[in-house]
Amino acid sequence: MRLINTQTLTLHDFTTSPKIPTLHDFTTSPKIPKYAILSHRWTDEELTYKEFSKHRSKDKKGYRKIVDFCEFLRKWEREWCWVDTVCIDKRSSAELSEAINSMFKWYGAAAECWVWLHDVSESNNEGAGEDLLHQFGESSWFRRGWTLQELLAPEQVIFCSHEWQILGCKQPSDAQKYGLTPSGKRDAGTELRDRIQEAACWSSDIILWAISDRTGIPSEVLRQPHRVKYYSVAQRMSWASSRQTTRVEDQAYCLLGLFRINMPLLYGEGRRAFQRLQQEIIRSSHDESIYAWTANNSEQDWAWLKDQSAFPILARSPQDFAGSRDIVRTLGVQRSPWTVTHHGLEVPLVPDNVTGTIELPGFNVTESNSALESMVVGTQDTVALSFPLACKRERGADSMPCKLVITRLRCSHWGRLITDNMIGHRPASWIPATIKFDRQKIYIHIDGCEDFDAMLWSDSTPRALERSGHTNSFKRVKLED
Repeated sequence: MRLINTQTLTLHDFTTSPKIPTLHDFTTSPKIPKYAILSHRWTDEELTYKEFSKHRSKDKKGYRKIVDFCEFLRKWEREWCWVDTVCIDKRSSAELSEAINSMFKWYGAAAECWVWLHDVSESNNEGAGEDLLHQFGESSWFRRGWTLQELLAPEQVIFCSHEWQILGCKQPSDAQKYGLTPSGKRDAGTELRDRIQEAACWSSDIILWAISDRTGIPSEVLRQPHRVKYYSVAQRMSWASSRQTTRVEDQAYCLLGLFRINMPLLYGEGRRAFQRLQQEIIRSSHDESIYAWTANNSEQDWAWLKDQSAFPILARSPQDFAGSRDIVRTLGVQRSPWTVTHHGLEVPLVPDNVTGTIELPGFNVTESNSALESMVVGTQDTVALSFPLACKRERGADSMPCKLVITRLRCSHWGRLITDNMIGHRPASWIPATIKFDRQKIYIHIDGCEDFDAMLWSDSTPRALERSGHTNSFKRVKLED
């Protein structure tokens, strides 16, 4: 890890222990000093590692930004800081990959994360505090993909205006985080926190309200970053759904730490990066809310699929999770895991301990909350399966189980069915059907990065299903192996 000395404006290398670094290493290793970290919106004239280390390009805006940051930190008794533009040598792909895979830990281990909002300025304020708060909520910092982890990973985030005026702080809620030393004196962390809060324009509660209102992230997650893991994959994806990145691959790479995923960076792979991220999440988690997304049909990228009969099972970008903010996990699911293979997502048709006449296993939310069932439905042209997922949509006191509807493409290969509402959709026009399988598993098409036309088994479209004259409702059916 490379840090800047705020007194000399020079770079210094620090190393963790030879093992894979953890958050404990950063907070306890004597080799790494306590440091502050800068979060900012990249603009034009940013410096590179080479320019800063050689003391070049001092006329650039990026150099002035770092000098101002270091001067500001000296007032708060911080000797070391980390700035992403100059502390990573991006000429080295290995160093860049290591940095991006470690960045969530680096932000989480920082003493403070200082956010510089270049587009929030007192000079633009007409005098009313509400106007400055409005600028804060409209800042472009909240629209960038990389700043999501910079908001969530650190326990203490301090927001500053263009003039380096402290606007407010996101503070940890744990009263024991800062308190008394064994001798009974207030520790340095408590004193510094109080000084920062005294200098802030707004209280911590106002900042939390403004951030939560702008981002949709619950305030308890902002106060307690460790609670992120208790939120479903779909909910975490929804927090990134309105954010943009310059490189399409960064839509996935900026989320690695949020899902505790490590994977190699392959710039040039395009949208396949987000497919790889989802596959890694599936391999490391049983959270089925990753399938609870709704296609954004207004997005141009989906135009080529509008006249087809099926989608891939994985989302194409975080934008597809924009409507998944209220999708929560449900407990009690008991079935064999779904596995990522080169054929697609492998779904076993029977539990390992069941033979003979079978039912498709799935989780269905009922009054007893324990029934295992799945639906098999069909029209004259299309056969489809409805898998209840281990998640539900919660809206106040109401909840609705999430279901994944798939349709046969060819042989044992299936794709996700296009419907007006991908989640909880139960078309009344379908009739029950019994299917004979010659295999113990099926494969669901994973992503849309390849030629999907070759996978299609039927020419049926959602419009064809709507024209069906059948009005039978779903019912539980037996499947013959």
